[in-house]
Amino acid sequence: MRIAFVYPYFLWLLLVLPLLAGAAFLSNPGKSFRFWSSLALRLIIAVSLILALSGFQLRIPNDTLSVVFILDVSDSIPPEDKEYGEGLIAQAIQSMPDGDRAAIVVFGKNALVERLASEEQHMAEITSAPVTTRTDIAGALQLAMALFPGESAKRIVLLSDGRENLSQAVEQAELAAMQNIELRYVPLGLAGEAAQEVRLDELRAPANVRQGEEFNLEIAIASSASTS
Repeated sequence: MRIAFVYPYFLWLLLVLPLLAGAAFLSNPGKSFRFWSSLALRLIIAVSLILALSGFQLRIPNDTLSVVFILDVSDSIPPEDKEYGEGLIAQAIQSMPDGDRAAIVVFGKNALVERLASEEQHMAEITSAPVTTRTDIAGALQLAMALFPGESAKRIVLLSDGRENLSQAVEQAELAAMQNIELRYVPLGLAGEAAQEVRLDELRAPANVRQGEEFNLEIAIASSASTS
């Protein structure tokens, strides 16, 4: 349990309470039972108003976890890897502790909600059929962040080959970090390619050329293994 204040600077008003109590003592030297009860009531009301102005919050920690699994089913993922990803999700849902919740998003060019956040520990067969010709990881992340309930820890598990060709997933990942959403990645569709990488390191061209003029392009390509 933790106490927090939205506008803590209003707490300085608590310093006025001793002055109010002192003024009450000076105005009523008799100090009867009625005086003490009236003074206590006034102080309670004053403290309540100050706490309301300061945005008093009593935060009770919640040890439950909500996970959104994002499964890439685009054409770049082999069928066996899709089955592998589904198996991982099913195993994770089956073994999640009581109180935790899991949701599933399936995506390709578009993202579809296969399962809303639920404590059900059984995963039904995936039936969602997004368009598979493109890969929009950013759209899937955006949809996943909208599925979280507000009162638990949040985690996104992305199962994909990472070959996005729509939008920018990095921007959505930064938004997730700002919302304290943990993001984990499980690679798919990389069987036999883990030891090989081919990349375009540099492309150099003249700064200015005339129309019809021939010019050279210098390209630097690096590969971790021999390839065509």
